[in-house]
Amino acid sequence: MRGSCTYDPHAEEALRLHLGGMDDTDGKHPHWGDFDLHVGEQVVMSIHDDRNGDVPIERRGLTRDETQIEKKIYVRKMAKEFGWTIVEDAS
Repeated sequence: MRGSCTYDPHAEEALRLHLGGMDDTDGKHPHWGDFDLHVGEQVVMSIHDDRNGDVPIERRGLTRDETQIEKKIYVRKMAKEFGWTIVEDAS
């Protein structure tokens, strides 16, 4: 699980909490939400290792297959930009 807070004293909402996690099983990461916090509010978290926590509201990111496709697109784009020729293995 990952949580991060940002603070901007000039913003209308001075503190924002992002609550998400990392999951290597499929490349998509759980996201529990983004929360605007106000002076006097308390945040209480309980960390468990039994996988019985709250279900995330969504899962973000690319799967491994989608990541592989995006990498190939990027490499081909860079090869074209540099004038390189890509030779793919026939096997």
